[in-house]
Amino acid sequence: MRACQRHTLLCALPWLLWAVAPGRPAKPPTQSAALRGAPSDPARGADFNHVYSGVVNLSTENIYSFNYTSQPGQVTAVRVYVNSSSENLNYPVLVVVRQQKEVLSWQVPLLFQGL
Repeated sequence: MRACQRHTLLCALPWLLWAVAPGRPAKPPTQSAALRGAPSDPARGADFNHVYSGVVNLSTENIYSFNYTSQPGQVTAVRVYVNSSSENLNYPVLVVVRQQKEVLSWQVPLLFQGL
């Protein structure tokens, strides 16, 4: 069977983003020296098991593109860790994870209504 190429694009506005690929041994993340890709390219290539940090505001966004391949019928998952030092509820950090057929988004800080 032909391998199914999956392209995961993380469109994130995080101050800290940590993605851990499944099936890899747990090890402390390392600081990435630089993202791959041209500086003008909004979606820069990123590596799993690396910590990416930066500062965002109302007019900027950080886009990290993670690629992985899975076999048909194989169950895979990606874990994303996002942390923001801001507690401003008027301007939350919006995190969007886009995969081949799915989109997941949330804001940081995350508010639970009615709890």
